[in-house]
Amino acid sequence: MALPSYQKSKDGIEVQFAVNYLGHFLFINLLVDKLLAGDATVVTYTRWVDKNGNLNSAIKVKTLAEGAATGIIAAFDRRISNEQGYFLADGALTERGLLPAAVDPTIAAKLWSISEKLIK
Repeated sequence: MALPSYQKSKDGIEVQFAVNYLGHFLFINLLVDKLLAGDATVVTYTRWVDKNGNLNSAIKVKTLAEGAATGIIAAFDRRISNEQGYFLADGALTERGLLPAAVDPTIAAKLWSISEKLIK
């Protein structure tokens, strides 16, 4: 979701952040007890868009099977269930585009703390 202009919710939270991140954070936290009670895997699935955002370039169009493969692997392949700090793209683990801040435990703890305060 991308808004044409900066907007805040009635709670004072930037709307794109609320929808694209905070809503998912809240949803998983509401399910956490049930997830931990079983043998669950949480898959966060997003569409990777080229950082330049050029959607008019010559993009290789995937077949239905190719397009579905990464999501299916993420949901059902137990070999990757303990992997952290990677993206899954085109059916394979990759660090492509992964910034060091994305796996920094100090930054993660700070984001977690702020997120918990925002969903209260």
